[in-house]
Amino acid sequence: MASKIKLASLETTDDLNTTAKKNVKGRTEIANLDLAKNVQVCKYQLVNQLAQYPFTAQWLVGKYELMTKTKDIEVDNVETDGNSAVDNLNEIKSKLFALKQNEAKNNADHHFDALKQKLAFATEQFPFAFDDLVQLVDTFMCAYQALKSSVPVKNDCIVKRLNIVNRHKHCSINHGCCLSPDPVSEQAIASLVTAESKWLDARKQLATANSGLVLFIANQYKGGFMEFEDLVQEGQTGLLKAVDKFDYRLGFQFSTYASYWIRQAISRSLTRSERVVRLPFGQMSAISKVYRAKDDFIMRHGHEPTRQELAEFSELSLEEINNVLAISQNVVPLEPADEDDDEAVAPINFLEQNSYQHAFNKMADSELHDLIQDAISGLSEREAQVICSRFGMNHDDEMTFQEIGAQLNLTRERVRQIQVAALNKIKNSYGEELMSFL
Repeated sequence: MASKIKLASLETTDDLNTTAKKNVKGRTEIANLDLAKNVQVCKYQLVNQLAQYPFTAQWLVGKYELMTKTKDIEVDNVETDGNSAVDNLNEIKSKLFALKQNEAKNNADHHFDALKQKLAFATEQFPFAFDDLVQLVDTFMCAYQALKSSVPVKNDCIVKRLNIVNRHKHCSINHGCCLSPDPVSEQAIASLVTAESKWLDARKQLATANSGLVLFIANQYKGGFMEFEDLVQEGQTGLLKAVDKFDYRLGFQFSTYASYWIRQAISRSLTRSERVVRLPFGQMSAISKVYRAKDDFIMRHGHEPTRQELAEFSELSLEEINNVLAISQNVVPLEPADEDDDEAVAPINFLEQNSYQHAFNKMADSELHDLIQDAISGLSEREAQVICSRFGMNHDDEMTFQEIGAQLNLTRERVRQIQVAALNKIKNSYGEELMSFL
C-alpha cells in the first residue's frame, strides 16, 4: 500500500514538473510574441518615415537593379523570397519613373503629391533587410550633415548618431545632393534617428531574451574543431537573422523558428571551417547532394555507382559530378599534430621525396649507360646501327623494321634477323650484368 502511495506521489510530482515546464515555455513564447510584435511595429515606423522620401526608392533601385535583371536577389539580403523582392522593386521603379516624368513636366502640385504617396506606399512594401535600413539612415545622416555643415546641431540624439557615422564612414558633401529635392528639417532627422534607435533596441531585446537558446544549441555541437565561444558567436548571428525574418502573424513560435536559423549558422560555419580551402556554400550543398545520392544508390543497388550512373541517379551532368568529386577531397596534414613527440607518425614519413633524384639512382643510371655503350661497341657497325635505330638510342623516336630497311637498303626480314643476332651477342656477353638493373 505504501509503495503504491509513493509511486502515485512520484507520478504526481512528474506531472507537476511537466506542467511547470510547459507553463514556463508558454510564458516564454508569450514574451517572445510581444517582443516580436514590438520589433515589427518599430521597424514599420522606421520604414514608413524613410519611404516618405523619394531618395529611399532611388537608393533601393540603385542597389538592387542589376539583380532584378537576372532575378538574383539573395534571400539572405532581403527578408522574403527573391521573386517577391523583384516584383516589389519593379513596382518601385515604375512609380519612381512616373514621379520623375511628372517632375520634369512641372505638373500641378496635387498630382505630384499623389504620385509621391503612391511611391511611398510601394516603397513600404519592399522587404528591407537590416543592412538596408542602417545604410539608408547613414546616408540620410551624411546628407543632412553636408547640407547643415555651417549650422551647429543642438539635438543630442542627432549628434550621437552623426558621431557613429563619422567613425565608420567618410561623409562627403556629395551626399547633400540626394536630399536637395526633399529638404529635411532637424525635427524630421531627429524623428528618423529616434525610430531607428527604438527598432534596434526592440531587436536587441528579442535577441537577448533568446540568448539561452543559442547556448543550448551550441552545446550540442561541442567536441568538434571549433571553440565553444566561436559556436556561440555563429549561433548569435543565426539568432539575429531569425529576429529580422520572423513574422509573428504566421502563427509560429519564435523559438522553433529561431532554432532553424541558429542550427543553420552553426552548421555552415562548421562546414566552412573543416576545410583548409574555403568553398562557397553552394558548392558544399552540391557535395552533400552528390554524396546523399551515392548512399541512396548503394542502398538500392548494392554496389558503388560509376560516375555515369551517379550522374544519372542524381540528375546532374557528368561534368558537374567530376567537379564535385574533385573539390570534395579531404586535406591531410603532412606534419604530426604534436611536433614535440619524436615517436609521432605522420604521412610525411612515408612519402618519397621526388624533388631531387636520389644519388643511388644517378649512379645506377651512369653505370647502365656505360654498360650499354660497352655492349654496343662489341657489335658490328651494321648491328649497332640497327639496335640504336630500333630502340631509339640515336633518335628521338624508335624506328620500325621497314624504316630501318629503307635507310640501309635492306629488306624488313633482313633487318629483323640482324636485330636477333645482335641481341643474342649482347645477351651472351652482358646478359647477367644487365639483368641486375631490372
